[in-house]
Amino acid sequence: MELSIAQAALKFYVDPKTGKMPNINSVSSSDSVQIGSSADSVQAINNGLIQNYPNPFNPTTTISYQIPKDGRVTIKIFDIIGREVTTLVDEYKPSGRYSVQFDASRLASGIYFYSIRSGNYNAVKKMSLIK
Repeated sequence: MELSIAQAALKFYVDPKTGKMPNINSVSSSDSVQIGSSADSVQAINNGLIQNYPNPFNPTTTISYQIPKDGRVTIKIFDIIGREVTTLVDEYKPSGRYSVQFDASRLASGIYFYSIRSGNYNAVKKMSLIK
Protein backbone atom coordinates (compact mmCIF):
# COMPACT_ATOMS: atom_id res chain seq x y z
CA MET A 1 0.00 0.00 0.00
CA GLU A 2 1.42 3.37 -0.98
CA LEU A 3 0.95 6.33 1.32
CA SER A 4 -0.76 9.45 0.05
CA ILE A 5 0.96 12.78 0.59
CA ALA A 6 -1.36 13.44 3.54
CA GLN A 7 -0.56 10.08 5.12
CA ALA A 8 3.18 10.55 4.62
CA ALA A 9 3.03 14.01 6.18
CA LEU A 10 1.12 12.64 9.18
CA LYS A 11 3.58 9.80 9.66
CA PHE A 12 5.95 11.99 11.67
CA TYR A 13 3.40 14.47 13.03
CA VAL A 14 2.63 14.38 16.72
CA ASP A 15 -0.44 16.21 17.98
CA PRO A 16 0.93 18.83 20.41
CA LYS A 17 -2.24 18.66 22.53
CA THR A 18 -2.36 14.88 23.01
CA GLY A 19 1.29 13.98 22.38
CA LYS A 20 0.09 11.13 20.14
CA MET A 21 0.38 10.38 16.45
CA PRO A 22 -2.90 10.19 14.52
CA ASN A 23 -4.00 6.86 13.03
CA ILE A 24 -2.74 7.17 9.45
CA ASN A 25 -4.92 4.26 8.34
CA SER A 26 -8.00 6.44 8.83
CA VAL A 27 -6.73 9.23 6.57
CA SER A 28 -8.15 9.33 3.07
CA SER A 29 -6.43 10.69 0.00
CA SER A 30 -8.83 13.65 -0.02
CA ASP A 31 -7.77 14.80 3.47
CA SER A 32 -5.51 17.81 3.66
CA VAL A 33 -2.64 18.56 6.00
CA GLN A 34 -1.86 22.08 7.11
CA ILE A 35 1.70 22.82 8.08
CA GLY A 36 1.86 26.11 9.89
CA SER A 37 4.65 28.34 11.03
CA SER A 38 3.45 28.73 14.60
CA ALA A 39 5.61 27.13 17.26
CA ASP A 40 2.80 24.95 18.58
CA SER A 41 1.78 23.51 15.21
CA VAL A 42 4.82 21.24 14.86
CA GLN A 43 6.70 19.40 17.59
CA ALA A 44 10.43 18.81 17.60
CA ILE A 45 11.80 15.62 16.05
CA ASN A 46 12.16 12.77 18.53
CA ASN A 47 14.66 9.96 18.43
CA GLY A 48 13.26 7.11 16.44
CA LEU A 49 14.17 3.92 14.67
CA ILE A 50 11.47 3.03 12.16
CA GLN A 51 10.64 -0.52 11.06
CA ASN A 52 12.47 -1.44 7.86
CA TYR A 53 10.51 -1.64 4.63
CA PRO A 54 9.88 -4.03 3.02
CA ASN A 55 9.94 -6.67 5.73
CA PRO A 56 10.41 -9.53 5.00
CA PHE A 57 12.83 -8.52 2.26
CA ASN A 58 15.04 -9.99 -0.48
CA PRO A 59 17.79 -8.82 -0.85
CA THR A 60 17.49 -5.09 -0.03
CA THR A 61 15.50 -3.09 2.49
CA THR A 62 15.33 0.51 3.69
CA ILE A 63 15.93 1.48 7.31
CA SER A 64 14.70 4.91 8.36
CA TYR A 65 15.50 6.83 11.51
CA GLN A 66 15.29 10.30 12.99
CA ILE A 67 17.46 12.18 15.46
CA PRO A 68 16.56 15.38 17.33
CA LYS A 69 20.11 16.67 17.93
CA ASP A 70 23.30 16.81 15.93
CA GLY A 71 25.64 14.01 16.95
CA ARG A 72 27.28 10.71 16.19
CA VAL A 73 24.91 8.04 14.86
CA THR A 74 25.72 4.34 14.63
CA ILE A 75 23.48 1.76 12.95
CA LYS A 76 24.64 -1.86 13.04
CA ILE A 77 23.22 -5.15 11.77
CA PHE A 78 23.42 -8.33 13.88
CA ASP A 79 22.57 -11.96 13.14
CA ILE A 80 20.25 -14.08 15.28
CA ILE A 81 23.02 -15.06 17.72
CA GLY A 82 24.24 -11.50 18.18
CA ARG A 83 27.27 -11.42 15.90
CA GLU A 84 27.79 -8.08 14.20
CA VAL A 85 27.25 -8.47 10.46
CA THR A 86 27.97 -4.91 9.30
CA THR A 87 27.87 -1.25 10.24
CA LEU A 88 25.59 0.79 7.98
CA VAL A 89 26.11 4.22 9.56
CA ASP A 90 28.90 5.44 11.82
CA GLU A 91 29.20 9.18 11.40
CA TYR A 92 28.24 12.60 12.70
CA LYS A 93 24.79 13.68 11.47
CA PRO A 94 22.83 16.90 11.90
CA SER A 95 19.34 16.53 13.37
CA GLY A 96 16.72 15.26 10.93
CA ARG A 97 15.22 12.23 9.27
CA TYR A 98 17.33 9.75 7.31
CA SER A 99 17.10 6.48 5.40
CA VAL A 100 19.79 3.95 4.60
CA GLN A 101 19.67 0.95 2.25
CA PHE A 102 20.76 -2.47 3.52
CA ASP A 103 21.87 -4.99 0.89
CA ALA A 104 21.81 -8.52 2.29
CA SER A 105 22.56 -10.33 -0.97
CA ARG A 106 25.62 -12.01 0.58
CA LEU A 107 23.76 -13.20 3.68
CA ALA A 108 21.72 -16.34 4.35
CA SER A 109 17.98 -16.23 4.91
CA GLY A 110 17.02 -15.64 8.51
CA ILE A 111 16.21 -13.19 11.26
CA TYR A 112 18.50 -10.18 11.67
CA PHE A 113 18.45 -7.25 14.06
CA TYR A 114 19.40 -3.62 13.47
CA SER A 115 20.31 -1.19 16.20
CA ILE A 116 20.78 2.54 16.45
CA ARG A 117 22.86 4.49 18.93
CA SER A 118 22.63 8.27 18.99
CA GLY A 119 23.59 10.13 22.14
CA ASN A 120 21.71 8.45 25.00
CA TYR A 121 19.20 6.82 22.63
CA ASN A 122 19.47 3.10 21.81
CA ALA A 123 16.90 0.98 19.98
CA VAL A 124 16.76 -2.41 18.25
CA LYS A 125 14.34 -3.78 15.66
CA LYS A 126 13.97 -7.16 13.97
CA MET A 127 13.87 -7.88 10.23
CA SER A 128 13.51 -11.05 8.13
CA LEU A 129 15.56 -11.93 5.08
CA ILE A 130 13.81 -14.49 2.89
CA LYS A 131 15.58 -15.74 -0.24
